[in-house]
Amino acid sequence: MNSIQNFFTTQSVSSTLLYLSLTVFTGALLGKIKYKGIGFGAAGVLFTGILIAHFGAPIDVQTLHFARDFGLIFFVYSIGLSMGPRFFSSFKKDGLLLNILAVVIVLGGFGIALLIYRFTGISRIAVAGIMCGAVTNTPSLGAAQEVLAGQGASEAAIAQTGMAYASTYPFGVLGVILSMVLLRVFFKIKIDREIQKCTDYPNGAQAKKETWEAPSILLLFLGIFIGVLVGSIPIFFPGLPAPAKLGLAGGPLLVAILLGHKGRIGKVNFHMSPQVIFFMRDLGILLFLSCVGLLSGGTFVETILSGGWQWMLYGTAVTFIPVMVVGVIARLMKVNYLKICGMLGGATTNPPALDFINGIAPVQAQAAAYAMVYPLAMLLRILLVQVFILVT
Repeated sequence: MNSIQNFFTTQSVSSTLLYLSLTVFTGALLGKIKYKGIGFGAAGVLFTGILIAHFGAPIDVQTLHFARDFGLIFFVYSIGLSMGPRFFSSFKKDGLLLNILAVVIVLGGFGIALLIYRFTGISRIAVAGIMCGAVTNTPSLGAAQEVLAGQGASEAAIAQTGMAYASTYPFGVLGVILSMVLLRVFFKIKIDREIQKCTDYPNGAQAKKETWEAPSILLLFLGIFIGVLVGSIPIFFPGLPAPAKLGLAGGPLLVAILLGHKGRIGKVNFHMSPQVIFFMRDLGILLFLSCVGLLSGGTFVETILSGGWQWMLYGTAVTFIPVMVVGVIARLMKVNYLKICGMLGGATTNPPALDFINGIAPVQAQAAAYAMVYPLAMLLRILLVQVFILVT
């Protein structure tokens, strides 16, 4: 009996994997709970991880660091493979305009984060977490934590980004959906009319038709190997005290986009079936967020009660202001409402927002717009959170 009790109460690799599995299992169940079509999805594991760590689960930090980074790489690599076939073609027709609007949203959130840091007493580490959570962008959180670790930040400081991320994540999901609703009410938009206007819209969200082949483990890890190398290349920006990097989030993402776009190099086929890509994506995001929750949960409640609730308020500004302003501008430019919603969801890398508008209008326009802006928005957010940490 004592040996069993020690297994659950003593820090070890085995007990850490036990609690990690429990976090993923219970969090995935929580994520399936929806109210009027809105739920936490994969982010459910973030909150169960925080809860389990709050009650004192013994965890081995190094084991969680490995699982977190491994999950992050799988997640972004799967995104890159799925987005690659349509990435460059997305800039045709109205794709350029939608990408410009998405870039404005990304830069707007970055600017608001700088103002929060400049005029409040919140630490740059917490603001970096707010930047990521307010737009539900997990890879940028991974990039931020990687940069902080490279600067020699303590485990407590790095965990603070996860706590700020977790506290701002819920409105990051709901704020974009609220913006869509407000735009519809403000402009008195009729969904049926918007659907009619976009019935001839090409399915830009569909990938090139290829003959899918069984995935090669060799080629998968070759791509990841190249991506990690690319992510380690320093990128020098004028005025920055140190170079930025694409890191474990951006490097594999960029390589996967290029490989997904190219498809074949000679007789080598880098394509994978959608089923395999979806499995990689879900496994990666569940591992990453569960580790973030377990690493952050020990002091989460104490941090929120001692002033962390302000993170929620500032995260609301990062989420809501750029999205609402750009949404109004886009509608004044006569952009189709469904395309606006897809662009807003893609610019904030917010899958629940896309699910919400898909439930209202079962057409491809919003999914196509989402796919058009998602890769560029993802890359910018990964880079800009590093720039923020380096300049503050």
